[in-house]
Amino acid sequence: MKRSVLAWAVLALVLLCALAPTLALVGEAFERGDEVGGVLASARTRTLLLRSLGVAGGAAGLALVLGLLAARSSARLAGWRAALGEAALVLPLCVPTLVTTLGWRALLGRNGALARMAPEFPRPDLYTPAGAAILLAFSLFPCVALPALAGLRALDGGALAAARLAAGPTRVFWRIELALLAPY
Repeated sequence: MKRSVLAWAVLALVLLCALAPTLALVGEAFERGDEVGGVLASARTRTLLLRSLGVAGGAAGLALVLGLLAARSSARLAGWRAALGEAALVLPLCVPTLVTTLGWRALLGRNGALARMAPEFPRPDLYTPAGAAILLAFSLFPCVALPALAGLRALDGGALAAARLAAGPTRVFWRIELALLAPY
């Protein structure tokens, strides 16, 4: 019980720190009633805000899925393969997001390498909110994968093997492993 209260307190503090400056600026703009308040209240601003929230939510959801899949794959490795898997998970964090974006653009862009080699091959349009979410997810999925990998390695392998006798590996992952990863 105490851990969940502490977790909610930390989450509330993080949200406060993240939102307080923005909310203070919005409040000040509306108090003054000047042109800034009109811009913030405009339909265009609301549209852009909702689009930004959509990109952020899409990127977070996709990064969650990619990170969990990468962590589960890497957790099954041993020896030098495990070290190589961890290095592969850390690598996207070492490359600046701009460089990653330019690389994906050179590969998947309208005139990118894939478009020249296989023009009929379906590829995401990087110049849309969905494309931006995909790029962000590929840059940030290690933020999910690394803690999940630590959690998966801390799980009792014997208990998971016993659970797999009663249920298939997919069901064990969804019902047991993910539930045990929640603290991570």
